[in-house]
Amino acid sequence: MPVCLASIILFLDPIYSALLTTQLKLATLVILFVNTAILPLGLLVFLVKRGVIAHYNVPDAKERRFPLFVSILLYLVTIYFLRKPFIPAVLESMLLSVLVGLIVAMLINNFWKISLHLMGVGGVLGGIIALSVLNMYFLPGLCSLFILLAGLIAAARLKLGIHTPEQLIGGFSMGFVFSYTFIAQGFVLPF
Repeated sequence: MPVCLASIILFLDPIYSALLTTQLKLATLVILFVNTAILPLGLLVFLVKRGVIAHYNVPDAKERRFPLFVSILLYLVTIYFLRKPFIPAVLESMLLSVLVGLIVAMLINNFWKISLHLMGVGGVLGGIIALSVLNMYFLPGLCSLFILLAGLIAAARLKLGIHTPEQLIGGFSMGFVFSYTFIAQGFVLPF
């Protein structure tokens, strides 16, 4: 989901889309896609094939710890490589919101399972709305799309018996609040 929100920021946002060259935007998206999608999915496949994790849904809380920890490390690496002056601060805020969300999700995972899928969709929606408030424009089509996507993912997760409604709402809410807050407040690393 960070690639979706980064694409919106880099290509659709009227303010931030003008800050970088197309080549730098694409390089940023490639780094994001590799570090936040390809490597975590590759790790998951590897862990399932090796029998370390029983299933791709990772139903066991203990089995979720290592993939979450690796994802946290990958976000740290991503933030390090994309730091100023290469990306707008809003992208750093977005990445920090995901990083903090993953850390909190890992802590919550010790006693409760939260939906990481809906955390991602909620984060994108929160980010879109934060950008809308900050830059005084609105993207109703994108908001509608991600609300629909959240509903479809939630319905699928419920039907498969992977999550309870509370876990889905918790994940969506956490992603939305962190993303909206970090982007609207412009949180970036102090160093």
